[in-house]
Amino acid sequence: MVSNIQLTFKLSQSDALVWAVDLRTGKPVAEAPVAIYDENGAIIAKGQTGPDGVFETPVAPIKDPYSVSYAITAKPGEDTSAWRFPVGIQGIEASAFGVPTDYSQPLEKDYIYTDRPIYRPGQTLYSK
Repeated sequence: MVSNIQLTFKLSQSDALVWAVDLRTGKPVAEAPVAIYDENGAIIAKGQTGPDGVFETPVAPIKDPYSVSYAITAKPGEDTSAWRFPVGIQGIEASAFGVPTDYSQPLEKDYIYTDRPIYRPGQTLYSK
């Protein structure tokens, strides 16, 4: 989907939050209709964003908040339509497609050698 609306979607076992921002202006999208669906396509919450572009609601206890759920605003084709999976969704990360990933920092070691162990203020330091 190509959309001018950016959605941030957070889902826990008991709460859901959707934040809608217009990418053209950088301003929140107020009064946008929001629906949150479970992995089977059933609506688990719906409402609309407030003046700050945020829709927040409690949801019935969810067994696995990382299951495939999604949020959608408006209807496809409308100016404020957008959809978003929650952060941490399983099955669409790079490694699921065979793309190697390593998020750790490389272990680098630097060694500095000088021509003598100690220098006095004002002395020239030679290193390699």
